[in-house]
Amino acid sequence: MFHKANSSILSNPRKDASKKAKDVPLRKSDRKNLRLLAASMLNCEDESILDLCFLDGSLFSRQIQLPDAKATLYFRSPAAVEEEEDTAWPYHYHFQCIWIELDSKTLVPGNSNKPEIVHIPTVALLSILPPGSLPEIRIHPEASKFVCRGADLMKPGIRGWVPPVKQQSQAMLAVAIAVNGNSQALAVGLLAHDLMEDFMTNVKTTGVGVTIITAYGDDLWKNQLPPSLVDTSSLSLFDGGHYGNAGFLEGKFVAPIEMSRTDDSEASQGSVEENDDEEKRAEETDTNVASNGDCHKKHDTDDENGEDAQGSPDDILHAAVCKALSMLQREKKKPLPMRMATFYAQHVIPNRPEGTSIDLKRTKYKKFSAYVAEQVANGLLCVGVSQEGTRKDPMGILVDFDVRHSAIQDFIELRKVSEANKPPDAKERRLVLTDLYCIPHHFQALLRLDADTMKASNATSDERRGTGMLTLKEIRSILDDYIDRENLVDPSNRNMIVVDGPLKDALYKQKKQSVNATSVPTHIPRKDIITAWTAKMEGAFALVEVPGNKVIRIGRGQAPCVTIEVSRRQSNKFVTEVRGYEEFRLDAETLCHEISQRFACAATIIKTQSSSKRATTELLIQGNLAQELEALLTGDASKTKHGGAKDSPYSLPKNSIQKVLRKGVPAKGKK
Repeated sequence: MFHKANSSILSNPRKDASKKAKDVPLRKSDRKNLRLLAASMLNCEDESILDLCFLDGSLFSRQIQLPDAKATLYFRSPAAVEEEEDTAWPYHYHFQCIWIELDSKTLVPGNSNKPEIVHIPTVALLSILPPGSLPEIRIHPEASKFVCRGADLMKPGIRGWVPPVKQQSQAMLAVAIAVNGNSQALAVGLLAHDLMEDFMTNVKTTGVGVTIITAYGDDLWKNQLPPSLVDTSSLSLFDGGHYGNAGFLEGKFVAPIEMSRTDDSEASQGSVEENDDEEKRAEETDTNVASNGDCHKKHDTDDENGEDAQGSPDDILHAAVCKALSMLQREKKKPLPMRMATFYAQHVIPNRPEGTSIDLKRTKYKKFSAYVAEQVANGLLCVGVSQEGTRKDPMGILVDFDVRHSAIQDFIELRKVSEANKPPDAKERRLVLTDLYCIPHHFQALLRLDADTMKASNATSDERRGTGMLTLKEIRSILDDYIDRENLVDPSNRNMIVVDGPLKDALYKQKKQSVNATSVPTHIPRKDIITAWTAKMEGAFALVEVPGNKVIRIGRGQAPCVTIEVSRRQSNKFVTEVRGYEEFRLDAETLCHEISQRFACAATIIKTQSSSKRATTELLIQGNLAQELEALLTGDASKTKHGGAKDSPYSLPKNSIQKVLRKGVPAKGKK
């Protein structure tokens, strides 16, 4: 709400009289009424906390006009620095907005009845109350950055729901938003009406689930930061700009970290720096985030023998880094340069030795940046400077690494040995579409070729034996045998082939036409005659599963292909048609459901009648998904940035996909 135009809170209470917003002190009776209202809404057993918030100190009200609602903000005065932090109001340097009144008529579309005043506690107030004081909505940590930028919470983004302990007096239910693994609220909003009756039934539908009123990062939060003249090194946790939540990083991200509110500011700041290096950008599940990285739980009960068996923490970290670098070395297109935080979260942690965990606090480095500095001195890593705002990190970018370093070479040799010893079933299986060739029948009498050789009687696979479908190597071998048998190699130039009569008729004679002697040279380079020989062959194909070279399908004619055709409709909308997938034994209903789930689009199965009077089906998909479907069907997620193509169960050959963009359809990345 406070991110929209003309929604700024402008200034601190009672600091700038030139602004239109006017702060009015609340009478004692008004403060008691507000305190009773808060007690009816919030589940707080300790009544002294509510007295501290509403009765102690001074309260001021400010009325402002927002684009979406009329609001009354209630600010609480800061406490004296000399007061005991355990029992006093924890904010010492700035007025804090603790309560908001809104006109619900502007928030509920179609509500033409008498407006209801909606009361909402702020994040600053919830930060000092026990967890669960307000009904909670749980989200994934990666979604917190969007909420902090002012976006409403959509229904598919909801990951959990803690129902209210007591029924609120108002019709619109106020809820707190928190990430999994961090109980402190990052935002407060109003639950959608269609979710209030049966939350679990409607949670996965589309639309807005929670209308965000205030959150970390909005104008209300920014205007409550400590003044620039205050020494920030002496501020308490709550005055540090994150209401005591050390998981709030860089003003836009909330990490799933449980922190004790009694920790001192130095420990909290150290935790923020470590989480920035190790967890913030890790795209893992909530369980992995809690169990990996520098937030791994210390195993104080581990004995020395167990540590020796797995190696010291320094050895575990170094082994994981070297293995990660060896895996990057095998990639044809190395993703470098790369952010050091991304390298640690997505490459180092997954490559740690099996049965171990990386605990930087137990190493001699304490931080990953100290380890990187040592490896730069050893010549293993090459780093660069990264900058985010005014902060510069001299080792924030991994630029390159020394492949010839002895530590990496050891892991490369181990990887080669392990891959060689893997059974065939453990390797990644994929489909390959191989081109085959058939020699025309009249070539046998014309060139006096062996019949068994033309029929592929000696083929390595049973499916191809005796079918007459030859590989490129086999048809070249037949041509070479004919050239050697007839002594057609020019003695003066071994790369030139003499064209005799039968070979001239085979390569250049057209149907019902004689060969023009003047248009055919008497000597042809070897590479040109091979090209002409291959062009005269009839086409065939084989669909092979590797490793193992298992022939799935073999046949003459044009190889099967999946056609992905994108057309433009009215209002600049696009539709994608997929045909030919049945040739690769793909089920229409399964593929249709897979596409709609992965890319969140509408997909329909349409039955058609082919030219051979055989009923076929095709998929009609909403939107231009040519690249995404190619990445999904081939199993190559690098062809698109869409995350839905990852972990594809399909492995169609890359040369079996044919993309067609009709008139008016731009290629992806172009306008």
